[in-house]
Amino acid sequence: MFAALDHIDQLTPHVRTYYFRTEKPYRHVAGEFTEMHLPHDGMDGRGDRRWFTISSAPTDPLIGITTRFTPGRSSSFKRALQKLQPGDEVALAESMGDFVLPKDKTIPLVFVAAGLGITPVHSIVSFLSAKRERRSIHLLRTDADAAEEIFATELQAYPLTYQQFHTSAGERMTITNILPVVQDNSLIYLSGPEGFIKSLSAGLQAKGIPVKRIITDLFPGYAH
Repeated sequence: MFAALDHIDQLTPHVRTYYFRTEKPYRHVAGEFTEMHLPHDGMDGRGDRRWFTISSAPTDPLIGITTRFTPGRSSSFKRALQKLQPGDEVALAESMGDFVLPKDKTIPLVFVAAGLGITPVHSIVSFLSAKRERRSIHLLRTDADAAEEIFATELQAYPLTYQQFHTSAGERMTITNILPVVQDNSLIYLSGPEGFIKSLSAGLQAKGIPVKRIITDLFPGYAH
């Protein structure tokens, strides 16, 4: 589906949210991701397509895509994305993914987000806020420092338990931080850089958490 850029929000010096208006209603579930197709000149070997988690809620009028730009390391795709102006078009695939809310509203939820892994959590919490739906949520997030802590105000406006770790201050989040908030029937959602999330998932399973209770959203190409 074609989508035209509406506007851009600069969240931090290196993180932006791009808001797109689609040609017809774009239906997605909070927490899902999409593939963006952005043809451009001078394309490098990484191509003209990327996967992005949708950071906006299904109740929002625009589709939000939040991404980080690393100075001096940007691909041709990211450079083309930086050049987009309002009205420019991209193509978005149908949304997909299983990082979504369970139908049973009584199940306690533990969200663990590293860096941009907070984007699907933002989509889900924004959706719950818009619907005025209460769920039991414990959020643990880790960022490099306070300057990288995007969406903090919106997330803390919802009645959830919020824990923040800053690696620059020596606050390293591990499974020892996660296990105390996990109940017998909790679902654990892990989102962030691929290597870090795989390590957390393996650690939780080693402590007896069944893999069926662990849902992951992996962000390849990012470090933590």
